[in-house]
Amino acid sequence: MHLRRLCILIADRDIDAADALGALCENLGHDVDFAYDTAAAREAARWLKPDLVLAASALAQELAEDLAAFGLELVDQAAQRLQMGGLGEVLVESGGAQPLALFVPRRAR
Repeated sequence: MHLRRLCILIADRDIDAADALGALCENLGHDVDFAYDTAAAREAARWLKPDLVLAASALAQELAEDLAAFGLELVDQAAQRLQMGGLGEVLVESGGAQPLALFVPRRAR
C-alpha cells in the first residue's frame, strides 16, 4: 500500500519523544517538522499548513483554539481509532505518559 506523502507537525516538549516519533514518520516517507513549545507550534502551524499535527496532550489543550483558527481540528480519539484502524491506537497511545492528540484539516474529515 502506498500512502501519500504528508506534511506532519509534531508538537511535544519532550524532545526525545518528538524526535523518535518524527523518525518513524520520516521512515514512512513523510515530511516532518518539530515544535517543542506552544509558541513554536502556533507559528509552525500558521506557516507550514500541515496535513496533520501530532501534539502531546498538554500542548494539544493549549493549541486547540489556535489550530482551529488555522483550519485544523482535533480528531475524537474514538473516531480516530475507527478511521485509522490499529495505527490510530498506536498514534494515540504511543506517547507514553503523555498521550498524543491528532489534529487534521477540517476538509479531511
